[in-house]
Amino acid sequence: MNYALVILARHHTRDELIALSEVSEHWHALAEEEWPSDGEVPLFLRDTMAVRGSYHQDETARYYAYWSAAGDFCFRDNADRIFRLFHRAADGNTMAYGDVRASLAPAIAPNGCIRPGFFAFDLSIDAHPISHIEYKGELFRALYRNDITPFAERTLGSWDFFAGVTEAVEALREEVAGKQPSPTDLSRAPAIGSLLPALLLASIMCFSGSVPDAVAEPRVGACQGQKNFYTIQRHEQRALTICPDDAPPECHTDRYLKAYEHFSGDLDGDRRPDLIVEIQSGLVGIAHSLSYYAVFMACADGRYQRVLFSAFSTVEAAEQPSGNTPATLRVSRVCHDPSSGSFFRREYTVNYHLATGNYGPPNDDEGLRDFCGAYELSLPHGTPERIDAAD
Repeated sequence: MNYALVILARHHTRDELIALSEVSEHWHALAEEEWPSDGEVPLFLRDTMAVRGSYHQDETARYYAYWSAAGDFCFRDNADRIFRLFHRAADGNTMAYGDVRASLAPAIAPNGCIRPGFFAFDLSIDAHPISHIEYKGELFRALYRNDITPFAERTLGSWDFFAGVTEAVEALREEVAGKQPSPTDLSRAPAIGSLLPALLLASIMCFSGSVPDAVAEPRVGACQGQKNFYTIQRHEQRALTICPDDAPPECHTDRYLKAYEHFSGDLDGDRRPDLIVEIQSGLVGIAHSLSYYAVFMACADGRYQRVLFSAFSTVEAAEQPSGNTPATLRVSRVCHDPSSGSFFRREYTVNYHLATGNYGPPNDDEGLRDFCGAYELSLPHGTPERIDAAD
């Protein structure tokens, strides 16, 4: 067989190496003793390495990204269509084959709702779409979330093939523009709060048309207004399903959110059992030292109104409600400080605001809505924490 071969690794495991023809659909698996070892290097720097790229394999499809022998960075889809995106010459100069763009976003179903666990990858050249791929991405975000390997400059793209291609396109675009990207420029830990729960929040709010607390319309007291109402059903082992009150009945059969009762008690003095819910899905890269928490006030008609949604390490009611003001919450966050490599716990209070009908940010500081972001990391360190991989 007279065709050039390129060696690729399965993206998220970095093994299962194959030799792929650059000019046909032919490929074959490499025996383990034939696997070269060239370390963890992002796609945009693999042009001179033995393993020239990687592939994504699911139940029905396979996609590839690699550097060809001619120095082209290529994307290859499941139909074996090959798209040359960039070229790096022997002298290191990089050029693009047009205006190459890649993006990654939550996948949207035809009814306008988030498809839980699915993401959409889009690739275009000169504004012409060449690939739209929707894939299951929760596994890769879980791997990224639980990766605490010291001194490793890993990004979401280290685990998720399509995130890796998106990062490579962005890095190569910067090269073409005359900048010099490096692996550390890619988002190893994007301000975790910058990922604040666009995906998870949208999946909760899909049917109700709710808006985040920060922009909710003013109202007085819990269970007022017309927004953020849900039905909640209890299941075994404290599991909950949480559905907008206009969602279809099958909503309560979906356990995808992995929501659990954290606290049940009267937070606002109306003698109804309110709920603090812990959501353990970690759908959007949330750190393993944190969980999403939501507070739902029980209403007289059996529904619940969401009055808080944020990320914390611990949450508890600090005191009994006073008058018509719901109880203050005592919370903590354990955040990773990249400058020291250590984890630190900071403690806050969260107060309910009658004017908005919601709990505010920790310590009523708007900067702390962005959890474990640059502002929070600039505060005094608090209590050091030991975080093990098994935590």
